[in-house]
Amino acid sequence: MIYLYQKNSKISASIYDSLMNNLPEWKKDKINKLVFEHSRIDSAIGYYLLRYALIKEYGINKDISFSYGCYGKPQISEYPEIGFNISHCNEAVVCVLNYGAVGIDIQDFVECDYKFRKRVLHNDEYSLLLKNQNESLVFLYWSLKEAYLKNLGTGFCSGIPINTLNFCNAISDSFFQYDKCFTVYSYEHMYLSVCSDYTFFTQESINDIDIHGIENIINICGKE
Repeated sequence: MIYLYQKNSKISASIYDSLMNNLPEWKKDKINKLVFEHSRIDSAIGYYLLRYALIKEYGINKDISFSYGCYGKPQISEYPEIGFNISHCNEAVVCVLNYGAVGIDIQDFVECDYKFRKRVLHNDEYSLLLKNQNESLVFLYWSLKEAYLKNLGTGFCSGIPINTLNFCNAISDSFFQYDKCFTVYSYEHMYLSVCSDYTFFTQESINDIDIHGIENIINICGKE
């Protein structure tokens, strides 16, 4: 399942304190190293979305810790068989939980220059972008590539040049490519892409959570 928090309202000081004060110490230490407040908020919300997903899908309500693969992809130390991934952008924070390897990425539409497009896009993707005059395709392709590399657990250390991956035939919400299952969700100002070894997701897979839901999750996670 996918747990999506869209940033439709400002985090109040009391909610911010609740977010930070109820984290386990290892997570607090990690978050406190982040420079920007919005990064700390995103990281905390991502953690609570994961905790909520574990409660809802597996009945697991306890503090968790992470271990990391050789390229830095986290896994749940206590439950390494449960795949998860977290992403955030200016508009949202999202977490996916799935049995087996999974990667998720969310990209909002921001300005990007020619150099960025050429660095990210395959030649076929770039040609399609010019033909359709649709700048949002940059972020569709970017989110798919990020989700794929996060599924592999390598990120940009994979040795695969990002602009050699070609998703210009991604014309449906769900498709199979590179021996993976891809699902795409399109929003007004962003794309969300999921890459799984075995699973296609649906609209019913999305759990939308607002700021009041985050408050409830914090309270639920505190009842261990």
